[in-house]
Amino acid sequence: MINSLKKITKATEVENKMIKTKRVAVMRFRRDTGQTSSNMRFDTADPEDLTGLTSSVESELKTKEPRLALETSAEDVSVILLTDTSFLPSEKIDPIPKVASDELTAQIWNDMGSGLESSDDHEITYINSIVLEVDVGEQPEDFILNLFIKPSAVAGSIDETIQRVNNSYRKFQIQYICGVYDVGTAEWVEDKCNTVYDPTVADSGVICQCNHNTSFAVLMAVKEIDPGFIESQSIMSKVLLFGSIAGLIFTVSLIIPASSVMTTRSAKVNMCFLRGSSLLRRYFL
Repeated sequence: MINSLKKITKATEVENKMIKTKRVAVMRFRRDTGQTSSNMRFDTADPEDLTGLTSSVESELKTKEPRLALETSAEDVSVILLTDTSFLPSEKIDPIPKVASDELTAQIWNDMGSGLESSDDHEITYINSIVLEVDVGEQPEDFILNLFIKPSAVAGSIDETIQRVNNSYRKFQIQYICGVYDVGTAEWVEDKCNTVYDPTVADSGVICQCNHNTSFAVLMAVKEIDPGFIESQSIMSKVLLFGSIAGLIFTVSLIIPASSVMTTRSAKVNMCFLRGSSLLRRYFL
């Protein structure tokens, strides 16, 4: 079905105009003469209804962040937008829970259930954006395709998206990942594009840096964070904390013999720091 849609889009003589229904939208556009790359923006208030979709050709309003955007060095580009993965099925993809936006993160952790405690690999993945099919034909090795895709559902704040397994260093995080549909395996894969986004911004858009044309979407997945990285961070924190305490003790040991110095404000401040650091050492070390 996707190949049929691509053939229809590439064969159409109507350029730079969006043709759309509720679930599918297609567009063919050409790069302006003299330009080395072209940019296209798409926006809609409802990612599940493409009848309200606009493009930068149809609307010059560029004051807000778009739902989708692409930059490419290709001259002739065919774009197909889909509201879901009906044409690109995968047994490993779960539907996003139908709950209120402020309940989504809690529901995802609930769906993980005992998988957080299991020693086996246990992941859960959702399609979390409009599906974007891009066809640019044959391109040279230096071909670029940069995509900006706004997730349909917000994962939550950085604190909400990280969960620690009880009594261990293991941590899991809800992440956005640029997914590419592999027709050979009929699965969404995660290693074909570079993913760039700010995890500290709850409604952050996702940039996918790619060098090929196929079907793209933002995946929302629960991944285990590297325990070695977490443990090294913990050890380094303890080392630095111990070093700072040792430095304070050395400083105070130089101050105490001079009784006149002990009455100064700076000496009192250092003593307070020493007491506070000692309490921190008992807690962290």
